[in-house]
Amino acid sequence: MAQTARDRLTRLLTDSGAATSDSATVQITATALQLGVDGVGEVRLPARPADVKKLVAVARPAHFGKGEQTLHDPSVRDTWEITPEQVSLGG
Repeated sequence: MAQTARDRLTRLLTDSGAATSDSATVQITATALQLGVDGVGEVRLPARPADVKKLVAVARPAHFGKGEQTLHDPSVRDTWEITPEQVSLGG
């Protein structure tokens, strides 16, 4: 029985003994992405100062650490975070 190209490639990669990983990248212009944030609406990229103020208004201070050692210390991390649930992407 003849092998398909996929079968031959699978056999070659499996028999090589080398560790493999997969990756892919796509580059698009910022205008092709639609970014929405609950409480802000659509955010155009690059973000303008007025949009940044709206984003900070719906964000929370970013904490750092792990478990019971999680802290909020602006002298270490003076930034804000928006939860994934607040964000929608389209395009």
